[in-house]
Amino acid sequence: MEDEILDDGREFRRKSPDDYVEIINLKRALAEDEKKVEHGTYAVWVLIIITAIAAVYEMSVYDETALLLGIYIPILVIYFGCAFYMKSKPQMAFIIVLSVYGIVQLLGMLADPMALIRGLLLKIILIYYLAVAIGAAGKYERAKKRLYDLEAD
Repeated sequence: MEDEILDDGREFRRKSPDDYVEIINLKRALAEDEKKVEHGTYAVWVLIIITAIAAVYEMSVYDETALLLGIYIPILVIYFGCAFYMKSKPQMAFIIVLSVYGIVQLLGMLADPMALIRGLLLKIILIYYLAVAIGAAGKYERAKKRLYDLEAD
């Protein structure tokens, strides 16, 4: 009975030298991927700031409360939610942010075709960092799981 309660289903085995090499390589990969995820997180916060500035600007120019309540507030709520969701599921959060950002840019382009060209460099940089962060977050989660399976500290 005690063995069933304490058993978490993992096998306990003696570590080979290959396991130690794999542990070292996984820790290096984790450090690199963690930096990429951190850069993606910065991109999300920059996106939040830019969206908030755009909301304030458009509110002052057009004086449309419906624009703020109908478009900008839901987008900012999604971005904030994903920014805080990155601690537990970073890959899913980055996918959601990139999808919402892409949809917003596509709809903005349909309304005003010149919107795509304005701020093109910034858009490319944000999309690049978010896309890299998606891949890095997936690798990070897999490497962390493998490291746990190897029973490393």
